[in-house]
Amino acid sequence: MADAFPISGQIDPKAFPFLVVQLHRRGATGSLKVEGPSYHKALYFRSGRVLFGSSNDPRDQLGAILIENGKITKALKNFRWNESPLLMLNRLEDIGRSEPTAAGRLMPALRVRDFNFTSLSDAV
Repeated sequence: MADAFPISGQIDPKAFPFLVVQLHRRGATGSLKVEGPSYHKALYFRSGRVLFGSSNDPRDQLGAILIENGKITKALKNFRWNESPLLMLNRLEDIGRSEPTAAGRLMPALRVRDFNFTSLSDAV
């Protein structure tokens, strides 16, 4: 990369998605770590692709859920996946209306062609 990114510093949360896109476009290899008083999160890149993400924040867990009458009722299993979100979005077939999650965030339902989970565990 011609213009190196700083080793550490602060970033406006609104600019974070743009940083991830720039890392992808520049073919970055390495890790992007975000830390706060009670959380540690990281994205790992190779040649601009996100290989893996990690977080100690339970609200970031991707879990399978039980839906009854169109409503989310309880968690059943936790699913893990480790493919690039950017590549996954290239296979996006449908997107639903954004709905509030249990953590209070808005999130749309996504239908992605050929999406594979890598492991399964009981929900806590």
